[in-house]
Amino acid sequence: MTGATLLSGPPVRDSRSSRTPSSLEPERGRRVAMRKNGLRLAKSIPGLAILLLALGAFSVITAALVTPSASAAQATDWTAYTSPAGHFKASFPTPPSEISITTYTSQPNTDEVYVVSVATFPNSVDLSNSKTILDNVVTGYLKGASLVPGAQGSLISSSHSTFRGYPAVDYKVNYTVNNATVLYSRVKSFLVGHTLYTIANSERTDAFPNFDRFVDSFQVIGQ
Repeated sequence: MTGATLLSGPPVRDSRSSRTPSSLEPERGRRVAMRKNGLRLAKSIPGLAILLLALGAFSVITAALVTPSASAAQATDWTAYTSPAGHFKASFPTPPSEISITTYTSQPNTDEVYVVSVATFPNSVDLSNSKTILDNVVTGYLKGASLVPGAQGSLISSSHSTFRGYPAVDYKVNYTVNNATVLYSRVKSFLVGHTLYTIANSERTDAFPNFDRFVDSFQVIGQ
């Protein structure tokens, strides 16, 4: 359905613009469709997983945005780079770092989803300030909600801790679409060397009856 069919009526001169409302209808229609699609996405169980994946990816990228040291040399010449896997080639101001992200999801029913995300950073990325990195992960998780039109993430609680001896952060988030709460998330993120693990449980209520069981079952293998 096009914007023109969503908004009917004879063209009337809009005093705020030289354009008539009929010329604005496609733009308004697209906005209406985007809001409806965002709400439909967040209310469907595949949508919950997609939203969580987007948030997780955004948090990983945010965690990598560490302020470089003052002694870091400024790039003067861009360097050509070809992906080892052969997917692309491009020029970068400095040699690019590859971040490997793998995400696992489980959707036992229409009301909950369980996610583990594993992101491995190259050794060139400084993750020594674990508290700052984990704070950035929480910020990224919240900001990622904007990837869905009309969505917003709000932090309910956040606290630093350890998990299996590794620096961690525990946080709860609720997400709204067009001011209606559609999703709650309880999350634990922790750093093991240059690997960021995120364990998340998202549900339509804030009860999370199986989150502790999910987290307690988690073990890092091979460290």
